[in-house]
Amino acid sequence: PISPHDLAHVRNVFSMLLDASSQDGTPAAMKKRADIASRLEDLYGKLESGGVKTACSQKVLQLVKAVEAQDFATVSRVQQELYSVDWEANKNWLMGVKRLIPSR
Repeated sequence: PISPHDLAHVRNVFSMLLDASSQDGTPAAMKKRADIASRLEDLYGKLESGGVKTACSQKVLQLVKAVEAQDFATVSRVQQELYSVDWEANKNWLMGVKRLIPSR
């Protein structure tokens, strides 16, 4: 499992993105927000319980730092690395993260 501090950091960054992604308040945006939020809860639960491999949780932290820095080249690279690590076990939340992060 990752530390409570790191988990809170991941939650904060993804929550900010989630809020920004649904600002227009249309029914479609709200439905998308609910779907992504559900997928993120899956991620948070796995990070908290140790349900993802250490390498994967480290990549999530790397992804969050790149998002904060608005380093979208690194975001894209780390996302690709995450897709190649345990896709079957993590595809639910990975698709949520993919839909959450704005493509540049």
